[in-house]
Amino acid sequence: MRGQWFIDGTWQPLEEEESNLIEQEHLNCFRGQQMQENFDIEVSKSIDGKDAVHSFKLSRNHVDWHSVDEVYLYSDATTSKIARTVTQKLGFSKASSSGTRLHRGYVEEATLEDKPSQTTHIVFVVHGIGQKMDQGRIIKNTAMMREAARKIEERHFSNHATHVEFLPVEWRSKLTLDG
Repeated sequence: MRGQWFIDGTWQPLEEEESNLIEQEHLNCFRGQQMQENFDIEVSKSIDGKDAVHSFKLSRNHVDWHSVDEVYLYSDATTSKIARTVTQKLGFSKASSSGTRLHRGYVEEATLEDKPSQTTHIVFVVHGIGQKMDQGRIIKNTAMMREAARKIEERHFSNHATHVEFLPVEWRSKLTLDG
């Protein structure tokens, strides 16, 4: 199964059980409504003062929908509730103070015929000695390179079911082998 709901910023998938529950609730409430398909452009509309149009309780969290594509996950832990209350009294919105924005990964449902394209080439992208702190992060640069290559593949090799994979190598990180 491929991921359905992802955390904003890191694009880490939610746990499968929670993701399935959120997806089912989303489909029950918003089936047929249009979602934003491109997440490269951040929507700069604020949800301050906007009430949730739907809420859903999970075991340790709850989810608020402000629109079909504005979904936030909140922890129901006591410390999170206290922090949320304090920040809201200071004038911050619930979402901006303690919510984690979620993105729905796929607009179209998967079919049994869906397969990832075959990887024919692997490119290891290695940063040089000039990388400093958070400027020019190799992972971000690799993602940009990967996206540029995908556009070229779509334009010039759309009839091929293969692709090139780009993998970042961050050699300044601690390297642990065998254990």
